Amino acid sequence: MKQFLPIFFLLVFACPAFATDSTHVHKKTYFKRKKRLLSEDGIAFDLVSNLWLTTPSGIVLKPEQSIGYNISIYKDWPLGHSSFTIAAGIGYSVEHIQNNGQFLYTNNNTQTFLYPKQEHFLSNRLSLEWFEIPVELRLRTKGKGPFRFYLGAKAGLNVTNYYQFVDEDTKLREYDIKNINWYRYGVYTRLGYGYFNLFAYYSLSELFVHNHGPVLTPASVGLSMILR
Repeated sequence: MKQFLPIFFLLVFACPAFATDSTHVHKKTYFKRKKRLLSEDGIAFDLVSNLWLTTPSGIVLKPEQSIGYNISIYKDWPLGHSSFTIAAGIGYSVEHIQNNGQFLYTNNNTQTFLYPKQEHFLSNRLSLEWFEIPVELRLRTKGKGPFRFYLGAKAGLNVTNYYQFVDEDTKLREYDIKNINWYRYGVYTRLGYGYFNLFAYYSLSELFVHNHGPVLTPASVGLSMILR
């Protein structure tokens, strides 16, 4: 019996020490992973084709020439030990929409209309730039080449907007199109593997103030490159 007493006391004192050490290692691993996640996917660059899902009669878009981009900087917060995180940040978006339309106004500028152009042109586009606040729910697998599925929402303020017309002899640019919404909000997603992903955005707000301009619903699709 006496020969088992040293073993008994050794186990009694060793088990708490082992448990404490195991907990310490677990916490250390968690905080290490948290620090790593905070530095991952911090910058996203989206190269997109811009379009309107609703257009007035006779208006034709050229999506292949309506190229824009978004650049966003994020901070990532892990949700416990899962593969989910919450991310928020700031962003800047530039969109160009090539089309055959021209903007006309009523005498007091309270109503904006979009009519098809009749004359030939080389370029005829509406350009807008936005400062935005994006928020994402992220699912990202572990590993060097992670699978990503991000659902996001963003709200933005219009920084500038202009209409540009170019033909063989003329280049015109008109700033501050009347009755454009000074804000916008919408939802988007990123889906892919590794550094390159698919991107899609759908605006929940119309481009023009309701009942003061044409009903245009912006959207964009393209590729997203994730930079760590």
